[in-house]
Amino acid sequence: KEQWYVEDPFDLRHNLASQCTREGRVRILEKMKETLGVLDSASSEDAVPRLFANQCSWTPTRFLLKCRVHTEKVTASDFVEALSAVRDVGVFTVRFPVAHGSRARDVTDAF
Repeated sequence: KEQWYVEDPFDLRHNLASQCTREGRVRILEKMKETLGVLDSASSEDAVPRLFANQCSWTPTRFLLKCRVHTEKVTASDFVEALSAVRDVGVFTVRFPVAHGSRARDVTDAF
């Protein structure tokens, strides 16, 4: 099995690409090459931020954000409040884990 590694800048032991499919890797590499080509075409260092911004898509998209939360330290309302504070996040739905007795994991996934 071919494996590749994308380092998480916030947790250096975490491989962000550990579950990435071959098709996902191809899409990521294509976008990286496309962006590098655009940035390489910059006539000056000052043009790089403008070229980068032009390369970004501004059309609304739908996506799933999955993250781990410590359910004894973060409440659902705190979680929603933190997401709401993000600029231009728009309307969203949260699926927050519910602890079930003493067998619940301390850290679990929220969507």
